[in-house]
Amino acid sequence: MSDATSPPTDPEVRDLRAPDLYFNHRISWVRFNRRVLELVGDHRHPLLDRLRLLAITASNLDEFVEIRIPEIERKREAGADSIGPDGASPTEVLERLDVMIADLVEAQYESFEAIRRELGDEQIHLLRPADWSETHRDWAHRYFDYCISPVLSHTPVHPDHPFPRVLNESINLLVVVERSGERQGASSEVVVRVPESLDAVVRFPPDDREGVYEFALLSDLVSEHVDRLFPTGDVLQVTPFRVTRDSDVGVDPEDARQLRMVLEDELMARPFGEPVRLEVPANTDSETVDRLRSVFDVPPDRCFRLDGMLDLTRLAEVVERVDRPDLEYASFVPGLPEHAREPDIFEGIEEGEYVVHHPYESFEPVVDLIESAASDPRVVAIKQTVYRTVPDSPITNALVRAARAGKDITAVVELRARFDEERNVQIADRLRDAGATVVYGPDDYKVHAKLALVVRQEDGTDYRYAHIGTGNYHPKTASQYTDLGLLTDDRSVTRDVATIFEALERDETPPPLETMLASPTSLCDGVIERIEREIEHAEQGRWTCIRAKLNRLTDPEVIEALYRASQAGVEIDLVVRGMCRLRPDVEDVSENIRVRSIVGRFLEHSRVYYFHNAGDVEVWVASADWREKNLRSRVESAAPIVADGISKRVAYEVFDIYLEDNTHAWKLQSDGTYRRQTPDGADERWAQRELLERLKHPDY
Repeated sequence: MSDATSPPTDPEVRDLRAPDLYFNHRISWVRFNRRVLELVGDHRHPLLDRLRLLAITASNLDEFVEIRIPEIERKREAGADSIGPDGASPTEVLERLDVMIADLVEAQYESFEAIRRELGDEQIHLLRPADWSETHRDWAHRYFDYCISPVLSHTPVHPDHPFPRVLNESINLLVVVERSGERQGASSEVVVRVPESLDAVVRFPPDDREGVYEFALLSDLVSEHVDRLFPTGDVLQVTPFRVTRDSDVGVDPEDARQLRMVLEDELMARPFGEPVRLEVPANTDSETVDRLRSVFDVPPDRCFRLDGMLDLTRLAEVVERVDRPDLEYASFVPGLPEHAREPDIFEGIEEGEYVVHHPYESFEPVVDLIESAASDPRVVAIKQTVYRTVPDSPITNALVRAARAGKDITAVVELRARFDEERNVQIADRLRDAGATVVYGPDDYKVHAKLALVVRQEDGTDYRYAHIGTGNYHPKTASQYTDLGLLTDDRSVTRDVATIFEALERDETPPPLETMLASPTSLCDGVIERIEREIEHAEQGRWTCIRAKLNRLTDPEVIEALYRASQAGVEIDLVVRGMCRLRPDVEDVSENIRVRSIVGRFLEHSRVYYFHNAGDVEVWVASADWREKNLRSRVESAAPIVADGISKRVAYEVFDIYLEDNTHAWKLQSDGTYRRQTPDGADERWAQRELLERLKHPDY
């Protein structure tokens, strides 16, 4: 594949769309998850937070397997020659991914065993049945009888009936039972489902030892007592297994006018999609593995024998159940920008637009904007996009109150936000029931823009206030993801926000705008035009610079433009958290491009673009990565920061500090691997820690 070769370097024959200049973005994602996993062994992070990171890597992998692997499989079945600009065929990508995922899983379980020992040193024990004492077993018997057994379900396996349908990512037990009585000596199979309604990790009652935590897996509690379900037979064998299924909810654009009905049907089918992966304990005999593989039609490379618990995502429950603040990051109170400290949110914005940098700075100004608008009698309208939030969030509650108060409320609800579809249906219903106007946007385009607009009458004139964000209107993620929110009353910007909403209310894509950029109409062209402008400055002998902070960089057209800029001498620094197709440091092509990935305590999520423009600097906050979907098949937005002081602040916090990080930054190499940066005798620099100290509330 392309990232295993050395590209030619003759500039006279250099084709900037040549496959060897592009990495495969799916392989790039696996490498990102390995970077997250590397932090699990980094003792600069607290123990319980490293355990949470391990659970996150497992959750990430689950999603990748249930969405991306089937996606590539479908392209292979459709006869696609390649699935990206790197030229790799679906078969090549799948073969490579199978190997890389197997290596990743092995590393996950090595990390699990290491961190399990560390937990034991802190008197936090995840006990398997072999570790249970008689006291543990006596309690486990009672717990099974009174709490587990009443909710258990099991299904016999008959030769003339299909194998029971097991839910996606649920843990089940294949039990072989020898019958007594008339059928003595005959054995049969039964599938027992481990209940999803109970905690997957169960704490044994604490004893007299202070600070000791002992946990058992629910699946172990069921396995150890499954014989109680068959009092007239003998249990010969119990094999836990877990199946991951295709969970992509595909909505045909032709059906998008009936989006709600189509989604509801698809969501009902999601737990029973086609099997993609099978997981069993490492000591499972080959005959049973072959039996399960045959049932679920899973190839050998997608069958994993695991030396440990089958579902590492459940480790997050241990973190939530242990009260050991000394083993977690110290809590902090987010700070507030100066203008956000005004008692009146609207007066604060009128004093000058400002940016709130989450999670270091509070999400409260964003909530306050909507809550104040809901209660302010001078506010006549609120418009907001809803991509990922919760039905009872403060913002959703404020929109409901405002609608009931008779204000004009428009909510653009994106029902197709993956894994949040059902939640967004609930939000849409709640807002509609309150009297809000709920729209879903254009049929063929997800609405991924993060926009809110408040219309307020002041002295007989309508004034507009806008929030333009890089992240979702979700209070929990605002405390865990790094994002920026621009609050502004700039007339040209707020007019553009109003124009975007007007288009969405007509089920149309946004037209070209006065100041902002929006996809699918102007954002891609606007980015490339600004890259071309830097090339022109470089050709005129001026110093030039492009910087961008993104989650993903995969769009071939943008990457080609960046290659041309590098060839012209433009200095380019990119902070790309995850997938990246661009190959840096190729002679005569990308020698002036540096790509780094920052992975740490918080998930890097903000999207910011910086163009030097011969000293007339432009800094943009955006919802869009430089990725085909974001630039071409979604409704996204990007807004320039008008206030010079604010743009300088953002450039410093998002780029200057991040480019000095020498502890949690990984530099992308020209062969596709990432090299973690080290201080090499210099002072340790960790961007997230520095921003936390700089921006959090001064009393913390």
